[in-house]
Amino acid sequence: MPSRMPNSLRKYIRKEKARIRREVFDIIEQKNKIQELRERFVRNEKPQDSVTTDKLVKKIPIKEVVVKAPQKVK
Repeated sequence: MPSRMPNSLRKYIRKEKARIRREVFDIIEQKNKIQELRERFVRNEKPQDSVTTDKLVKKIPIKEVVVKAPQKVK
């Protein structure tokens, strides 16, 4: 989660997720209800399906490094 939430809110979300998992037997419906719960409280989070690895990796050109031999001191 992007920002830190108060402990009371985190505790509430944790208990609601447990309640949903206890009462709803269909796994897909569980995930949907938990996602709705998350959307109610976490507004800055982007959906993870839209994030791709291409956007996360910056393409930086690799330059050749030339190492020179140290000069002798006279």
